[in-house]
Amino acid sequence: MGSAVGVDLFAFMNIMAATIGVQALLIGSIALQLRPGGQSVQFVPSGSGGNHQGKVANYVLLQGKGQLELLADGRRERATINSPQLGAFLDRIAQAAAPQYLVIGVKPGTYLEFNLVRAQAEAKGIALGYEPLDPQWSVKPPPASAGAVAP
Repeated sequence: MGSAVGVDLFAFMNIMAATIGVQALLIGSIALQLRPGGQSVQFVPSGSGGNHQGKVANYVLLQGKGQLELLADGRRERATINSPQLGAFLDRIAQAAAPQYLVIGVKPGTYLEFNLVRAQAEAKGIALGYEPLDPQWSVKPPPASAGAVAP
């Protein structure tokens, strides 16, 4: 009678093994680049429109336990939530000749400080927004810009 015809899958299995190997290496290399902690970020106004188009950005980073950092004009200054430095910083933003706005960097556990800073800024008529931050991130001061106030 007739002879059975066999199918050789060796070439197919080689291609599958190579494809899976490449995918595993790609996923591994991406995972190593996205390791948590140690990341450094910098706020840069997008300039893509929105409510704050044409305004100068100023930043308050909430560190927790009443500690905060004031970032503006390429500089950084440490302060506390009840310090006169924060009030003076907000006054300079509110009274600046160039239109200004405030971005509050919020880390986990800093919601109460966020409400305090927001209330002070809104009482002075300052336009504001917020940015959630990972607790492991280190934030670089934004580049100096024309019309920015000193921290």
